[in-house]
Amino acid sequence: MGVRAVEVTQFEEVQAIVKSALRDHDSIATAMAAEIVAQVDAYQQASNPREVLRELERSCDAHIQNFLRSVDRGSERLDLDFTADSVAQRVRQAIPLEAVLHAYRVGHHVLWMTLRDRALDFEHGHVAITALVDPMIRYIDAVSTVVAEGYLREQQHALADADRVRRDVLERLLTQDPEALDAAAAQGIELDAGAPHHILLACPAVRGEGDLRGICGEIARLFADDAPLVVIRQETATALVRGDDPVTLERAHRLADAFVGAQRIRVGVSLVSTTSRLGEACRQAERALQVAADSEPVVALGGMASINYLVAAADEVARALVPREVARLAASARPADEVLIATFNVYVENGLNVQRTAMALPAHPNTVHSRLKRLAERTGYDLRDQQDILRLVVDLRLAG
Repeated sequence: MGVRAVEVTQFEEVQAIVKSALRDHDSIATAMAAEIVAQVDAYQQASNPREVLRELERSCDAHIQNFLRSVDRGSERLDLDFTADSVAQRVRQAIPLEAVLHAYRVGHHVLWMTLRDRALDFEHGHVAITALVDPMIRYIDAVSTVVAEGYLREQQHALADADRVRRDVLERLLTQDPEALDAAAAQGIELDAGAPHHILLACPAVRGEGDLRGICGEIARLFADDAPLVVIRQETATALVRGDDPVTLERAHRLADAFVGAQRIRVGVSLVSTTSRLGEACRQAERALQVAADSEPVVALGGMASINYLVAAADEVARALVPREVARLAASARPADEVLIATFNVYVENGLNVQRTAMALPAHPNTVHSRLKRLAERTGYDLRDQQDILRLVVDLRLAG
C-alpha cells in the first residue's frame, strides 16, 4: 500500500474513532463525571452532590460532543461559549477554581483513554490516534483559559452581589430599621440581638492607597464567627463584630499588626452596643478612626480615658483657644522648654507631690520648685490652683 493510501486509511480511521465515540457520548460523559467526583474532593463535598453530578454529566457531554465534532469537521475554531453556565454554577457552589481546572483535566484524560481504547479496533489505530493529540492539547488549553477567565469574572460578580446584600443589611441596622434583623436572617446572616457588639472601622493610613478587600478578609479571619457583617462602605472596611471590650480591642490590635510598612492601617472601635443602637456605635467608631495616628493606630473608645478622647477629638476651634504662650512653649524645641514641660508632666503623674516628682526625675526638690515657678510665669497659670493645673494639662496636649 502506498504512502498516500496509508494516509487516506489513517484519516478514515481517525474519522471512524471520532464517530464511534460520538455514538456513545452520553455513556462517556457519565464515566467522566463519575471519575471527576471520585478524584476531586471539592465535588464530593458540595452541598448537593446529586445535583452536582447531574450537572457535571451535562457539562461533560457538551464538551465531548463539542470536541469530537470540531475534529470531525476539521475545524480549528472552537466555540466555548456554552461553558459560561457551568462555570457560573461552580462559583455558586463555592467550588474553588483550582478544583474546577483539575476536574477538566480529569475529564479530558477519561476522554483520551476512551479514544485510545477505541483506536485499538482498527488496523492502523495506534498511528491514527496520534492525529488526535494536537487537537486534544489545543482543546484543553483553550478550555482552561476560557474557564479560568469566566470563573474569575463570575466570582467578581458574585462578590459584588454578596457585598451589596451585606451592605444593604448593615445600612438597615444602622438606620434602626425594625425589619433589619429579619432581613439579615433571610440572607443567612446570624445576629445575636442580646450579645455585645462593636462597630469596627479600618482604612489604609494613606487613603486610597490600600487594599480594602484585603483588610476585610483579615477582619473576617481574626474575628471568624464573631464578625457576621464585614463590608466595604464609604472607602472604609466596616465590620459589625461581637465580643466584649478586651476581646475586641485585642483583635483590633492584631488587625493593625497584620499590616505594616507601606500597608499600615488605622482602626477605630466604638463603645460596646446592642444591635438596636448601631447607628450611634458607627458614629463613635468614625470619631475614633479620625483620631487614630501613627503613634496610636488603634483607637478603641472602650479603653480610652474621657480626657484623652476629648483632647484627641478636639477641633481647630478648641486648639485655637490655647493661649499663645502655651502653644509656643509646646512647640518649642529648646531643651530648657522641654525640661519645663517634662517636669510638669511628671509632677501631675505623681499627684502634685514635689518630693515624689524629684525622685522620679531625678532632681533636687528645689530644682522642681524652680522649674514649676518658671512654668507658671511663662504660661500665666497658677500651679497652686487645681483648675489652672487641669487647664494647662489640656492646653499642652491640644497644642502638642
